[in-house]
Amino acid sequence: MGAPVVIAWMLVRPGDAVVADNDGSIAIPSDQLPGVATAAEGILAFEARVHRALDAGLTFRDFLAHERGA
Repeated sequence: MGAPVVIAWMLVRPGDAVVADNDGSIAIPSDQLPGVATAAEGILAFEARVHRALDAGLTFRDFLAHERGA
């Protein structure tokens, strides 16, 4: 307890976050958690905008053009 371990070829240290789903797993070092959380929030916000645009009838290409300000 309280020591690094290797799980499925991943080094996991105390305080690291382990995230897993049907596709695999990842260990996020504790010092990188804030940056990873910020990036994940940005991805979720982008995906929400994509879903709203598609629900409104836009194509993905049109959505991307709108996002880029074209």
